[in-house]
Amino acid sequence: MRILQSVIGAFLSATIFFSLQTHLSSCQKEIIKKDTLYLKDTITLNTRDTIKITDTLTVIDSINCACYNLSDGLVAYYNFNNGNLNDSSGNKNNIIFNNAIKTTDRFGRSNNAYLFNGSSSYMKVANSSSLNPNGSITLMGIVRLNDFYRGTCHANQIFQKGTVDQNQGVYSLRVQYFSSDCYATLDTSKEIATGFYGDYGHTASASDENNYIKPNIWFTFVYTYDGNVSKFYVNGELKSTVNGTALFTPNSNDLFIGRAESTQYPYWWNGAIDEVRIYNKALCEGAVKQLSAMSK
Repeated sequence: MRILQSVIGAFLSATIFFSLQTHLSSCQKEIIKKDTLYLKDTITLNTRDTIKITDTLTVIDSINCACYNLSDGLVAYYNFNNGNLNDSSGNKNNIIFNNAIKTTDRFGRSNNAYLFNGSSSYMKVANSSSLNPNGSITLMGIVRLNDFYRGTCHANQIFQKGTVDQNQGVYSLRVQYFSSDCYATLDTSKEIATGFYGDYGHTASASDENNYIKPNIWFTFVYTYDGNVSKFYVNGELKSTVNGTALFTPNSNDLFIGRAESTQYPYWWNGAIDEVRIYNKALCEGAVKQLSAMSK
């Protein structure tokens, strides 16, 4: 295996052949170009094929570009493929209750997502230590809202663990009314996506407050918190960055999907949920983009 080393200001006008032994994955495209090739950033080429570069090549830096490991830090993963209710992360955080019905997913495939009726259907996962990420977190949901919750506070819960009126930690991914007044008249044209994490009074959060959520459209929502900063992404695009620290006390509550645990404020989800992921770390922006690209 030959290694191309840094050559600054040098031009190689010959045909160059080099082989690299590993694999080339789908995220490593658009790397080899004809004519002058300028490599100013670090790129990693992983391939078993022989790569041929003709014409002039200018190498300005080393070659390095790897895909992100989207399994690292994953504590719960529900893809619902073929109606599967088990945790695909390997942590055995399986769904123990479900009365939602199977439906088509974002690609139009039958029985690969679940439909929640907005009044009584939900899923539940038993509490576990792995479902209490302490210090950092990523929450991800691929969802389609059919209609908005019209009860008090007007929130639409994708999933939540813990309750907001207790001192122990809670985390949540939801769509909610823009107004902070729980008793304001609902305006369904002003619903925003948001995520939060932490103890009561010591919570970190981020929202996409510049784009209102419309029904009957698939969205990929991602909330991350790294111990100092919260970020919120919609369809792979960073929409909000909020500085602020949170405290998180592990709770003994179950994880609820499609509603909140509270009977007074259930925030029923009315629509489809195609995928849910929870990480015990904050994914970087590149990983979020890669994850979101997989959902398109």
